[in-house]
Amino acid sequence: MDDNKRLRLITNNEIEQVHRNQNPHEDELSYVLSDRLKVIFLFFIMCVVPLSAYHFGAQTWGREVGTHIAVGVGAGCTLITSTLIYILGWMDDPEEE
Repeated sequence: MDDNKRLRLITNNEIEQVHRNQNPHEDELSYVLSDRLKVIFLFFIMCVVPLSAYHFGAQTWGREVGTHIAVGVGAGCTLITSTLIYILGWMDDPEEE
């Protein structure tokens, strides 16, 4: 075993310093959502929004119209979610790049 290779703990300041050295042109703030928050957001779009649309439509105009509204809203939500996942790359693994 090579004696020159040793593990050491690093601080957040050291991590930020390395990040700044790798990306010297990125002085502006960037907001990045964590993977867990992205999944929660996608769940909200795919489940809560269509169910709320169905409930609103069913209470206002009846069950059949509520179902039609929910299907339309669900199709729109699927389009938005697929755009976020596939086109904007929300679920891409950063280590694959």
